[in-house]
Amino acid sequence: MGGKVTYNRTQTAFSGGPWAGQTLVSRLGLMIGYEQSNLYFLDGDNTVVIYNNSLSYVRTDEFRFDGTLFGSTLGDLVDGNIPGAHYVGWSLGPIVAFTHPDYNGNPQVPNNDYQWTHTARWMEDARQDDGPVTYRQDTSGNYDIRPHQQLWSMFPDAVVGSGNNKETSDALWAEILQSDYLIGNSSSLVRAHDPIEDWHFNFINPANSTYNFYFYTYLDYSSLQLARTSFPLVLQNGINSGENLINNNRLLAVGDDNTLWLDPDNTLSIYGYPGATLRVELTKTQFTQDPADWLGAYLVDKLQYFIGYEETRLYFLVGDSTLHIFDYNLSYLGTDEVVLDGDLAGITLGDIVDRKVSGVTYGGWNHGPTIVMVDTSVPAAPDHVELSYTDAGMTCNPHEVIIRACLDVDCSALFTDSVTVTMSPTGWIGGDTITFSGGSTTVQLSHTTPETISLGVLSSTPATTGLPTQCRRNGGAASAFCDLTFIDSGFVFTVPDAPANKPRDNVLVKAVRKDDATKQCVPGFESVSKTLKLWQTHVVPDSGSRIVEVNGAVVGTDEASATTQVFNFDVNGEATINVNYSDAGLTQLNLRYEGSGVDDGLVMTGYHQFHSYPVGLCASTASVCSGGAGCDPFIAAGDAFNITVSAMAWESDSDTDICDNPVTTPNYADSGLAITSTKLSPAGGSNGVITPTSYNHVLSADGTNTFSMTESEVGVFSFTVDPPEYLGFELGTATTAAVGRFYPHHFDVALVDDGEIDAACSAGTPDFTYTGQVMNWLAAPRFTLTAKNADNGTTQNYTQAGYMKLAAGDVTVDAPLADNTSAGTDANPMPVSVVTGTGTLQANLPLDGSMTYTLSSLDQVSYNRSTLAEVDPFSPDLTWTVSAASDSDGASLSAPLDLTPLADFDIRFGRLWLENTYGPDDADLYMPLRAEYFSGGRYRMNTADSCTVWNSAGASVLPATLTAIGASSGTLSSGGSGNSGILLLAPNSVAGTPDTGDATVTYPAPSWLQGDYDGNGSFEDPRGVATFGVYRGHQRLIYQREIR
Repeated sequence: MGGKVTYNRTQTAFSGGPWAGQTLVSRLGLMIGYEQSNLYFLDGDNTVVIYNNSLSYVRTDEFRFDGTLFGSTLGDLVDGNIPGAHYVGWSLGPIVAFTHPDYNGNPQVPNNDYQWTHTARWMEDARQDDGPVTYRQDTSGNYDIRPHQQLWSMFPDAVVGSGNNKETSDALWAEILQSDYLIGNSSSLVRAHDPIEDWHFNFINPANSTYNFYFYTYLDYSSLQLARTSFPLVLQNGINSGENLINNNRLLAVGDDNTLWLDPDNTLSIYGYPGATLRVELTKTQFTQDPADWLGAYLVDKLQYFIGYEETRLYFLVGDSTLHIFDYNLSYLGTDEVVLDGDLAGITLGDIVDRKVSGVTYGGWNHGPTIVMVDTSVPAAPDHVELSYTDAGMTCNPHEVIIRACLDVDCSALFTDSVTVTMSPTGWIGGDTITFSGGSTTVQLSHTTPETISLGVLSSTPATTGLPTQCRRNGGAASAFCDLTFIDSGFVFTVPDAPANKPRDNVLVKAVRKDDATKQCVPGFESVSKTLKLWQTHVVPDSGSRIVEVNGAVVGTDEASATTQVFNFDVNGEATINVNYSDAGLTQLNLRYEGSGVDDGLVMTGYHQFHSYPVGLCASTASVCSGGAGCDPFIAAGDAFNITVSAMAWESDSDTDICDNPVTTPNYADSGLAITSTKLSPAGGSNGVITPTSYNHVLSADGTNTFSMTESEVGVFSFTVDPPEYLGFELGTATTAAVGRFYPHHFDVALVDDGEIDAACSAGTPDFTYTGQVMNWLAAPRFTLTAKNADNGTTQNYTQAGYMKLAAGDVTVDAPLADNTSAGTDANPMPVSVVTGTGTLQANLPLDGSMTYTLSSLDQVSYNRSTLAEVDPFSPDLTWTVSAASDSDGASLSAPLDLTPLADFDIRFGRLWLENTYGPDDADLYMPLRAEYFSGGRYRMNTADSCTVWNSAGASVLPATLTAIGASSGTLSSGGSGNSGILLLAPNSVAGTPDTGDATVTYPAPSWLQGDYDGNGSFEDPRGVATFGVYRGHQRLIYQREIR
């Protein structure tokens, strides 16, 4: 058997990390393993230092055992200090050989026994071409799982007894799948969370965020677990840099070693996990293909259907079974009608992801839905049963008892699944075994003997897990004292449940006693008036500021402060009273008669509990808006504003607007009131995202709660508060009037095109412009302005009709005052002059909240011309700055933007030169022109100038009696006029004398071609001398050359 060298590393010393510069040989005594190009060193008992095979630092882990070796150190294992356990080597962690059983818990549960929490997935690979698609249960991967023992210390509230039981397993699963410490488990934007990543969940220790953990959904807690410290919890780069992976609303899902994020501009990005670095930055905000109702829709508006992400695919569940599949570029891939088989046959995926199926929880998407068979929405059984009743029953009349299945020790939440209880003692109307759901039921107990008995629950299905049966007597505190006294005489009455402040008229109060012969209730009083004591007991809540009124007068707040009223009993022992209670809650009216005279020693009592509830809620804001784009600005998108919700009392059955009712209900309180928004205007665009999506209404002195929330979009919206049932009564929804107008918080600016300045002359080589000559845009600079909310998300509705309040004139672009790099002879930057116009501003299509501003085509720029500008040629380097943009609502620019247009040409300091000429007096004469520029300390002919136009019409000559200007014109070629030039007529054809001699010609050059020919520091037009009557140069000249 042969082999060959795959790698032959030359490094001998470590690079980076705790051992930088130290030699490999000095640390070999700590080495415990090698795998996948990594070397593993154990430094102490638990510190694992990892370098790659090039000796470059990878990371450091703090190791912890779970399962069988929980509490032992890795050092003890590798050093052979754990009896019966032997370190074998490293393969994704330490491999341990056990020589004898060392596990004190229950043995590993075989698959499909389902004694513990069961996990399984339903595979999407069974798609068919038509018809419903059956997602088949993966029977090769059904797992009966107890979460890792190490989790007991992280989630101690979930541990029941020793922890080695099904209750702890279920409770730990519930804790994990509901915890905000589970990465990917916090977004309120999606229909269902997708925290599963390749069969494991990633989370941190709630008590110590130093350590990241991963928990496999197919490994029982007897397997080993490694705690890793190298997973960053904060994104490292990109648009979401600095965002935390824990409890983050914009982290949509986890999958395939990635995390999926909704960016502030409502696009998607994908970050690696655990590296937390950007992998893919996506740009789409709208769906671009079928199905029809999704075409053109914004991603952010469809997240309410999102349930999963895997391998670049996004999964959206509409209704119970319709699954739309898109790739992460929002391109349509297909639609499935999902049918589940196996353990979930007959159950819809919609019911599972919405947690409507007891004992079944959606865990995320992994080649299909992964399901955890434990109810994480509520515990699997009630904590205890509570009985609520008044403490005096009539032997001749069944006594009412309210049974509640309590989720917690305070009975602040109810177990709403079906419960069957067997009651004691016997005598319950309908039977001693009672089945109910919804959390509570009202039953009656018949007991015909005047005595004190004890109420109890003999058994319940499912069995309670916490306190023994608790009793709440007369609205008092719950306790294990469950006595109930039955008497032969008393008052029987029923106050009907009704909205708060609605009168309960003609409530019949019966004074009854048990007939000795028939044992039935007969009138206790006949045709007589009796004075009774009246008082109120608050039950839910157990206190309050409002008092029950009977016949228009308030009653006492307890028996000691009871008021009295005269009751007129008729021949049947019946009296009527009018009852009113203006607050919400469950309250109790108490009656007591203490006899005197012929009734001396007679005591009769009666109690009744009744519900009073708000007629509805009223939601309002400070906004005053008619509902459209013309509304006054209210608040910037993303900034917090207040919603006020008042619990209103009844005023009239024909009331069409409860918000103007004068009475509220201070005792109304409830949790989980849902908040939704409706976009009223514009007609198109995005609905945006609101935060929060629920609130808890707490007790208040006036029944009113005010809470802050945000709306991410521009427009006009209404906000609806949807409360749960209150004490069993529907309150309806409360919707605000139109709220708005929401406007952008600020504008972000981004470069589209720096633009390009057009050279004044491009007919030669190189292109150039003379100092002082005006330049225009070859391509005007462009930039985008994007409307943003306070969280820097794009407000896509801003460019919808009527909502774009930014005009071109609201944008300020500062022009340059001088060149950035070139200086004049005084060493100061070369100054420029710019004439600016107002540019154009247009909304981009599709309308997405962004606009493009283009600088005006009429803009002009020129370099100031002075003697200080007489420098060698240079290329322009000019910067325009977008310094401000503020619309009529006050939304302004977040930061400036510099524009540096391309200018690929020279700026040349030039002048025009008239060449001296001579000729006979009987012939016309041309005076040539040439363009020059300054370079290297002197003027040179500008051979690049084939642009300058000249015309003799503006030239002048002195003396006018010698010659005259004739008509001539042209364009310079390679810097000169060639054989042409300013035409001077022959002297003998011009009236006057002499006909020979010198004539001085002056030409009106454009300002950028004037020169300081006389050296006096000012610019003048060029001059030249024409000599007539000779055929060569001036006879008096011995030597001639140009000096400037």
